[in-house]
Amino acid sequence: MNRQPTSIHPDAALRLLREGNRRFIAGTSLGIEDVEGDDRLDAFSDRQEPFAAVLGCSDSRVPVEMVFGQGPGRLFVVRVAGNVVAPTQLGSLEFAVVELGVRLIVVLGHSKCGAVAATLGGSASGDSHQTGHFGAITKRISRAVFASPEAEDDARQPEWEEAVALNVLQSCEDLRVESPILAELLRSGALRVVGAVYDVESGRVELVDDTRPSPTAVRGASAGS
Repeated sequence: MNRQPTSIHPDAALRLLREGNRRFIAGTSLGIEDVEGDDRLDAFSDRQEPFAAVLGCSDSRVPVEMVFGQGPGRLFVVRVAGNVVAPTQLGSLEFAVVELGVRLIVVLGHSKCGAVAATLGGSASGDSHQTGHFGAITKRISRAVFASPEAEDDARQPEWEEAVALNVLQSCEDLRVESPILAELLRSGALRVVGAVYDVESGRVELVDDTRPSPTAVRGASAGS
């Protein structure tokens, strides 16, 4: 496959996502570009040309294409509880970048995230290692919401919504450092990774400040404010 990237500039892609979210909030068009019915399906039956990739949570309240006002063939979506980065998710996003020419990756967390709540609740109850394979997810989220393993015993824990944002930032950082493929494109400016949080009540997507140095630093700054 290894074809030349054909997707649009990251800033233009982000602008399309913002416009689509405004349409979603307003309850207007999904942005399927006036293609309907069988014609819509035929348009993407033999190819896909997504202009952005989204790493989102599996939560049923966060239908990623709808949230961003996009129809079939427009977004490459990877969903996993807690929007965490693990090898399979990383491989999927590398595929989107290398094979499909995607130049924008959005890590999309959301308010009232159950995976984040389970991580915080498990720490509070002393059960930081959830049963079954779900523990692999809460363990990854724990790296984001606690400055260190010892911090799980601190009197001060991050609030739910703060923890959601911290987890988004951690996943952004994981994408930047765990994949040499993505790292090279990020250094050259050909790829952009941004974090965002979706509000399940308002339908609005807000960017998370990706200029902050690390989740640990963010937590420390919040604690002192």
